[in-house]
Amino acid sequence: MYFADNTIYTYLQDHHTKVYNIGWLDDQYEYRKGYVAPKIIRKLVRIGERMDVNICRGAHFCQYCYKNPTFQIENKNHPRGNGEIWLPNKSFTKVYVAPKLILHYIQAHQYLPPKEFIDAIAGYNFIRRFIFEHIFIKYLIKPTPDL
Repeated sequence: MYFADNTIYTYLQDHHTKVYNIGWLDDQYEYRKGYVAPKIIRKLVRIGERMDVNICRGAHFCQYCYKNPTFQIENKNHPRGNGEIWLPNKSFTKVYVAPKLILHYIQAHQYLPPKEFIDAIAGYNFIRRFIFEHIFIKYLIKPTPDL
């Protein structure tokens, strides 16, 4: 499933103008390549391990390797390919949505996410836990007028 980076997220939710796609790669489209610091990758792993959003049946397979993706970090295998990572920016005015497969894309295929997403990872506060439903309700859903 391909969505260009920083486009409005429409995959499993209604259209929300403050929720953006990141890392939905497909072998039919070019993507930015580059270096992502190991500390950012480790932090994204921790975020992904604590977040089970939009888990689906089965797994999504990497179209670049055509095998069940895993990646090595700190001598552990972390299979990925099911679910999403929802990550707010520091001010909670935007939320970035990436497939959990993004971890594999970064390590195995040198995918370089946009700077805003890397900044959101770097600024993520584990103590002030992000509960996507709360953020969705408080910041992203426009109140509907009483009928």
